[in-house]
Amino acid sequence: MHYNSCNLLILYFLIITPYLSTMENEMREFIESKSLKPIETIDKIISSAKFINNEEIACIIQEKFHIFNIPHNKLSEPITNFSYTGLTINNKNNEVLVFNSNFYNNKRGRAALYNPIHKTRIITFKIPPCIQCELSTKENTILLINKEYLAEYNYQNNTPLSNQKYFYSTATDLIVNQAVPVIGAINYKEAHIYRSSLTEERLTIPIPNDYHHTIIRTISSNNLLAVLNCHTNTLSLINLNNKQSHVLKNEDDNSRSISIGMYKMCFNPSGSVLLTLSKQKNLTTTIQLLEYWDTETFTKIHTEQFNNAYCSHIMFSPDGKLLAAGFIDNLLIYRVPFNIQYQPETKTKIHFMLYTLHNVKSKDDTILPHDIINIIAHMYLTLCKR
Repeated sequence: MHYNSCNLLILYFLIITPYLSTMENEMREFIESKSLKPIETIDKIISSAKFINNEEIACIIQEKFHIFNIPHNKLSEPITNFSYTGLTINNKNNEVLVFNSNFYNNKRGRAALYNPIHKTRIITFKIPPCIQCELSTKENTILLINKEYLAEYNYQNNTPLSNQKYFYSTATDLIVNQAVPVIGAINYKEAHIYRSSLTEERLTIPIPNDYHHTIIRTISSNNLLAVLNCHTNTLSLINLNNKQSHVLKNEDDNSRSISIGMYKMCFNPSGSVLLTLSKQKNLTTTIQLLEYWDTETFTKIHTEQFNNAYCSHIMFSPDGKLLAAGFIDNLLIYRVPFNIQYQPETKTKIHFMLYTLHNVKSKDDTILPHDIINIIAHMYLTLCKR
């Protein structure tokens, strides 16, 4: 096998140069990774956290809004003067909404919209008492959910919009996926799915469950609704396009549902992988397991033991390469294992590619530079993402 030196030189300077920092041994180590690798830790009590982008996390620490830079391992000074208990993010518009809902005090709460890039406040406004607050898919609009209703609220003129939706059963969850876009409002009996506004109801999906049993839910970017019944310990994936439902079960025992004690879950950005977090107990110990599920084949990809502390929130980064998990007194950031990020058989193919590229020689027996091998491998990996 031979290559043209002139073409290779042009490729090197035009395309390869930005990637020169990637070392081959780091790539090989990553390819062989089979479990989460911790890379950074925020040793603070964090009540809420969300990825702003692949390098920054917005978080509420002691009721103040901060931004943590992952590559520099640096936590910003408090960006807010007022106290806030929660936050939500619109990655498309580079907006962070921080809020204090005052639901249990039955008083109007406070919210503020920030630009995370410049760390500047855009607007501050009052909100009605609510269980949950999310940025809507519409401009200048937020969504509020109370025990009895879901409403859109225009924060520019500080007025609710007319399209309130009432529930015959207590509302429990509000999910907004900006990528689809889709809005999910869920009570104990059914899920109401809207497109980009409450005026555009898409469908209503019954949820088989007893009123008293807690359900955890999330919506993926490929229109899958994940529903967990903590009482029966069954996890179902419901396709929002055709309403078909699939129950995820362990491969080793098809008559038995997933691990006992599941209480957290999240999709990767593409929706191809669902991560679930559960506890298992025996006579002497309690262990915590991370399980990864393929949402196309409805099978388990991988299981690994996790930090035993209670996890308050868990989420993927926008590119799916990092996972952040919040515990009682810290937030840990992990690198996601290779086999979770990429399609099956990718490991074998990339090993074969690296071996082949290392044996490519020019007419004067010059081998390919390592930087060129790395960038070719990276370009191939982008085609193999889940």
